[in-house]
Amino acid sequence: MPYVGGITGLILLGLWLFAIFDVIGTDESCCRNLPKSMWLMLVIFLPAIGSISWLILGRPEGAALPVLGVPFGKAPEVPYRTAVQPLGLEDSPRYLGRSQELDRRLDEWLARQGTPDGDALGVEGDLGDGLAAREAELDRREADLRRREAAAQPGADESGSSSDPPSPNPPA
Repeated sequence: MPYVGGITGLILLGLWLFAIFDVIGTDESCCRNLPKSMWLMLVIFLPAIGSISWLILGRPEGAALPVLGVPFGKAPEVPYRTAVQPLGLEDSPRYLGRSQELDRRLDEWLARQGTPDGDALGVEGDLGDGLAAREAELDRREADLRRREAAAQPGADESGSSSDPPSPNPPA
């Protein structure tokens, strides 16, 4: 049993060297929990604790031991997945076909209405004429509303104006 300490020392030395080369060979973006430089200092200055910590907490997930034919200091190729980027609706290949079909159906519907430019929908051909007609309609409605309010007020005379409302305190 006198050689147990020597064998343990050799195993720890091998683990320490493996951890140092593994930290150096690992890509910066693949290190977990600490930056690569911190892992390297931890492994160098605290050999046993740092090496075991690197293997458990710092090594990339899914990394395997080096295989024959792969250089010892180089990290094994691990297929890391990038985050899936969401696609916008217009990026979907189904969108273009669906959009074209809806445009075609709208054109057919407008043709059935009898006017290809959309007058059946209340859209005027000349924007200025449409705005003038809309303004005239709003003015007519506003005048009608004022007439109704004047008629609803107590004490309204024939002209549509109202007299002053009676005061709540009669003169003494």
